[in-house]
Amino acid sequence: MLRYTLLAIILCGASVSSAVDQPNIYSVRLSHHWGPMHRNSAVIESFIAKIRQRSNGQIQVINYPSGQLFGIKDTASGIASGAVQLGGVVSSYSFGSIDSNYMAASIPYSYRNYNEMRSFIRNTPSDKSVWQNILEKFGLVLIADIPTGPLVTFSTDIPLDNLDNFQYLKIRSVALTDRILMENLGAKMLTLPTAEVFMALQSGMLNSISTPPTAVDAYNWGAYLKHALIPPYSFTDGHIFANKQWFESLPIELQKTLLKVGNEMSIEATNRVMADSEATLAKYQAAGMTLHHLTGNQVNELRRITEEKVIPRLRGHITPEILQSLKLYRQKKLPIISKGKVTHDR
Repeated sequence: MLRYTLLAIILCGASVSSAVDQPNIYSVRLSHHWGPMHRNSAVIESFIAKIRQRSNGQIQVINYPSGQLFGIKDTASGIASGAVQLGGVVSSYSFGSIDSNYMAASIPYSYRNYNEMRSFIRNTPSDKSVWQNILEKFGLVLIADIPTGPLVTFSTDIPLDNLDNFQYLKIRSVALTDRILMENLGAKMLTLPTAEVFMALQSGMLNSISTPPTAVDAYNWGAYLKHALIPPYSFTDGHIFANKQWFESLPIELQKTLLKVGNEMSIEATNRVMADSEATLAKYQAAGMTLHHLTGNQVNELRRITEEKVIPRLRGHITPEILQSLKLYRQKKLPIISKGKVTHDR
């Protein structure tokens, strides 16, 4: 009897030891709105694969693309609520409603590249930046930056070589800052969801759109767009965020894994987005699209309109401190003028 009792204890101990040694598996939901042809969908898939590999299978991410769970405006809230642990967010759609100071990120002709835009939003003012305030309010942890692309104005049949021609545009722009600029150039503004843009271009309801070049490719809008104005005037950013409470509940090593993979993805995605945009424009140019390059006088005029017409309209949205910081920043940082191609800093 004693022998069987000892054997049972040994077997039970082995079973307990095996259970203790077995690592926990974390099943994670990730939501984003990007469709299957969008470059950021490929970035998300790469991120998921790397997380699975680097965590030795401990983090199993279930992907919900194309707005299956949350649309473009709701993903940040879905992450904040804990309904999903991870999500892909376009900050220009989401963050203005959390902190209207974020509109400073999209003021036209203020930044030359993503590094400059991010630096301003994340470091100004020094006590608590706009970025830090948003993350704290919503309980988010930045995992990776996956930019959606620089904003370029396209048209179907209106040449963009003359700023006076903007009065003939029926344009879809998203950010309030874009809309104010376009209105001051005489364009007629239309508000449409992404899914309706193709039909609107086809019917003539729209004849212009401000969007990243890669979005033109992803949604086949290039079938109708024949003109583009460069260089880009703004830089729309995208990100992978984690719910802070969930993130901090993970073992430290898994937190480090997420952040390390995210940092690698950020560098890769940011370096690639401008090159991808240039390649897309070159492809459309070869197919017959005309690329119109802003002259120095035209850029100065657009900066003047931004200074005198756009920024004053934002005084009820952006605090005086941020506006003053932006004014000083804009005085020091002049936009790069394109000379035969889209130019940018890496």
